[in-house]
Amino acid sequence: MLRLLEHGKGPAIEIAWSAAAGATRLNLDRYSGFMRHPSGRVSIAERRLAAMIRDRHGMASATSVRLFPRKVDAALLGGLNAAIGESYVGAKSIRASYRRDGRGLYVSNLRVDGRKIRGRILLSNRRCSNSGV
Repeated sequence: MLRLLEHGKGPAIEIAWSAAAGATRLNLDRYSGFMRHPSGRVSIAERRLAAMIRDRHGMASATSVRLFPRKVDAALLGGLNAAIGESYVGAKSIRASYRRDGRGLYVSNLRVDGRKIRGRILLSNRRCSNSGV
């Protein structure tokens, strides 16, 4: 699933936090090429870090992106594929929300092309203690 997205195939996927930078070579064996543009609620710590990176590299108009290890994206995309089923590959748009509770971090409120999908995907069963969110 990850290889499909990295080659421009598959659905557009948007997962946002609910309301309540310098040039370097990315190691695609370790990190996913599936980049996210932050949207929804962004923590103060993340905003500060992004501003420091832009200032350090003289890139005032640069856009922040989030990168994750390949295994995280593989788990996310595998979970989406399992939840959505056969219509995954033909989907145009997938939207969802991140959710935390005492047991872990989930992706829930799945919608495929506007249609609600039941279930949720466990991303981590560890506390997000240093994430700033």
